[in-house]
Amino acid sequence: MLADGGPHGTRGDITLAATFEETLRKVKIRELQLSPPLKVQKGTALREAISLMQERKQPCLLVLDGEKVAGIFTERDILYKLTAPGKDLSGPVDAVMTAEPRTLHPEDLAGKAIRLMTEKSYRHIPLADDDGKLLGYVTARDIIVYIAENFPTEVFNLPPVLHQTPMQAEGG
Repeated sequence: MLADGGPHGTRGDITLAATFEETLRKVKIRELQLSPPLKVQKGTALREAISLMQERKQPCLLVLDGEKVAGIFTERDILYKLTAPGKDLSGPVDAVMTAEPRTLHPEDLAGKAIRLMTEKSYRHIPLADDDGKLLGYVTARDIIVYIAENFPTEVFNLPPVLHQTPMQAEGG
């Protein structure tokens, strides 16, 4: 517990927890420091796509049809779809990508991205305009970095087990 007796502390008369939650309800995805997307065109060979991911040390790439998002290809696709012995890596990435992935708009709230990532176990969500043209992508890491940079008190004061509250105040 903090000196004021509350679990979160205060900033003036607003609790830090409330400020944190309110911010996540207001901040737009475009306000985050977004990672630049790795992208290839439909028809790119799996071997080339995987090599590009390894070379750039990226966990996913976006597959485009022209300028529009056609799919997403991730480490999970490699692990779950390509680990069978004798799998042909000369085929197109289109054959194993997740086609027509859910996209968000940069004007959507970060909370919407967090909800999608939590409910659907996504780690990367493409960002597209109203016509489906790729604008970038948001990653779970982008959101974690934003939270850690903007709310260090909340992040660094979390107990090892969430929702754990001490029975008594620490110290003498």
